Amino acid sequence: VDVVGVPKTIDNDLGATDHTPGFISAGEFVAAGFLSVDLDFRALPGPIRVPAAPDHRLRIHKGTPVRGVCGRQAFTSTRGDIDLVPAGMGEEWLGEEPTDSLLLTLPLAFFARAAAELGHDERSAFPARCLLRDPRIEHIAWALDAERTAGSPGGMLYAESLGLALAAHLLAAYASPVTSVGVRSTRALSSRERIRIT
Repeated sequence: VDVVGVPKTIDNDLGATDHTPGFISAGEFVAAGFLSVDLDFRALPGPIRVPAAPDHRLRIHKGTPVRGVCGRQAFTSTRGDIDLVPAGMGEEWLGEEPTDSLLLTLPLAFFARAAAELGHDERSAFPARCLLRDPRIEHIAWALDAERTAGSPGGMLYAESLGLALAAHLLAAYASPVTSVGVRSTRALSSRERIRIT
C-alpha cells in the first residue's frame, strides 16, 4: 500500500511547506469574517427588511435618489446617505423605487480593538441613525468598494486597516459610553446636579 501525504490548509505551518492547497481561500475566509462588504445589496420596490445581526452594520446608498417611507416618515435617500444599524437591530422601510446600497458589516472585535487603542469602553453603544451624512464614513466605504471591485489587491491588511479606521471614527463620533448598570450615558451631570448628589 502506497501512502502519499498531501498538506492541507492547516499543514501550512510545517517545515518546508511554504504554500498549500486551500491556503488562499482560508485567508480570504478569515478576512471575510472580520469585515464584510456586500456590494450587491439591491432591493425592488415594496417592503424592505434588513434582519437583525450580531454585528454593527452601515448601509450606504450608492445608487440614484430613491423615495421611501419609514414608519410615517417619508424620505428621499441620495448617494452617500448612511444608515447606522447597531448590533442586534434590524432595519425596515417601504421603498417606492429600486434601491442600490453598499452594506458594511463590522464585527464587534473591530470595535473592541479600536476601543482598547482609544481608551474607550468596548461596550459603548451606538444609536440607530438614518440618512446620516458623514464624509469620513463615505470615503472609507467607497475605498472598500473600490478595493473589492479591483479584486482586493491590497489584501487583508488594507481591508482590516480601513475597517479599524472606520470603527475608531464611529467610536469617537457616535458612541455613547455605557455605565456600570448598562444604561447609556448621554451627558455629564451639571454642577447643580452634582451638588444635589453630594
